[in-house]
Amino acid sequence: SDTIFDEDAFIAGTHLPFRRIGAEEVYRGILQAYESSESMGLPVALLVEDEDLTKRITAPAPAPAQIRSPVLPERDPLRRNLFPGNRYPFEVMQAKLDGREWRAIPRPSLPLLPEGLPEKFRSALRSYMPVFDLLKEMRPEIDFIMGDTGTSSLFVCPPFDLVDATAYYGGSIPMAAGALQSGAGKVWAVTGDWSFTAAGHLGLHEAFRRGLPLKVLIFHNGESLATGSQPLDEWVFERILKGYGEFVRRADAGNGRELAGVLRCAEDSDRMEIVVVDFV
Repeated sequence: SDTIFDEDAFIAGTHLPFRRIGAEEVYRGILQAYESSESMGLPVALLVEDEDLTKRITAPAPAPAQIRSPVLPERDPLRRNLFPGNRYPFEVMQAKLDGREWRAIPRPSLPLLPEGLPEKFRSALRSYMPVFDLLKEMRPEIDFIMGDTGTSSLFVCPPFDLVDATAYYGGSIPMAAGALQSGAGKVWAVTGDWSFTAAGHLGLHEAFRRGLPLKVLIFHNGESLATGSQPLDEWVFERILKGYGEFVRRADAGNGRELAGVLRCAEDSDRMEIVVVDFV
């Protein structure tokens, strides 16, 4: 909201392309923004004054719509995953903004999990590995796995190579829902209890409203490992889950047979499923 900060300065600070448009430019400006975004491979921001949205303007003449068949992008986990130590996505973005050929940037190798990652993550990663072992067995049946910018996103690394993309903290659920809308068949969103409580559950509303058969995997460890081990508000977490009670399945992280059964039932289901793996 512009009552909180200077929106021009805020967007300029992201270094992403943006422009202000007036009432007469809204229709054309939005279409041009889509075209620019697609051609550059970057987000494009438009700023419109709310007063302009109350004005009546003459709509442009109808033009034939260019309808494209939904398609998932080619898998490129190094470029599409944000995780600690991976500067490649930032370097690609900077090259695009500078008008340089980003494909010429050297591609680093993904570190080996867990030994190749910082010590502070290794204990949590080892505890998560049995869950991802099971998910890897089902991977041939899954079209797309969306992660959060949390500890679980590190399973993009070998030997698991599971997470296809990450966007932002709490973003796995809405982005996975978008993948379903774009033509993917089986899609999983992987998230932590903290990111789910903070933001991820907002995307769950949309998935539910649209009746999407989204599969959500929540790691319930009672703290935010990625940002300093802040304790989870368990009451709020459980209260959110109660709103989707009929879709929730729970499994004890220490019970391999139970965990395998719950994940298999969720994968085979034709409706939305929320799998909570309890580590506490």
